[in-house]
Amino acid sequence: MTNDRDRADSAPVDSVLADSIKLHRRSLHLAGGRYTTLALRPADAPIFAIGTDGDGAWHLTGNAEALLELAQLCWAAAMQRHERTLVVIGPDRTSGTDGSPRAVVMLNGDLGVPTAEEFDELAAALPWATPSEGTVKLVTRGLGRATAEGSASAVNQRWLAEVAGLLVLSAPEAALRDLAVGLSIAATRRPSSATVPAGFRLSD
Repeated sequence: MTNDRDRADSAPVDSVLADSIKLHRRSLHLAGGRYTTLALRPADAPIFAIGTDGDGAWHLTGNAEALLELAQLCWAAAMQRHERTLVVIGPDRTSGTDGSPRAVVMLNGDLGVPTAEEFDELAAALPWATPSEGTVKLVTRGLGRATAEGSASAVNQRWLAEVAGLLVLSAPEAALRDLAVGLSIAATRRPSSATVPAGFRLSD
């Protein structure tokens, strides 16, 4: 029986990676600012495990399917041109020990970063009590080609940090692109653990 990682490893990268990803959209007022939040649809959302390394640094673990989806989200965030747009992987899609962040928030740091008060209010809004306002399709075209052309060298910079009980991935556009390619390579090429971007782990 083959698992997600076997299938990802045996298939061409372009056939594994879709050209877009659909997310649920919600509008949210945080500390007076209006934000757009984008969340994985329940049918599409794999489970991510949140934990810490021996040095106390946070990491995010998922199977090959999860890392491919995370790669798409990083790529789409890098392409984002609208300020105050947050990608949220909600508490129903993450697991961890007591004291671990309850959800993951991703954003393009080049467009600005929420204040501590805004992160507090976002954490208080989770899990979502309001229905989705619709779906949006984020284009990830180009990630498959970048993955095929990329190397398996590690992305050593850590971008994960805990803020207000949330695991926040805030990085500039170039770093988000590198993360997307690194995660995609990790999920499709059966690498050693050293080639997975820092702060992320590939489960069996």
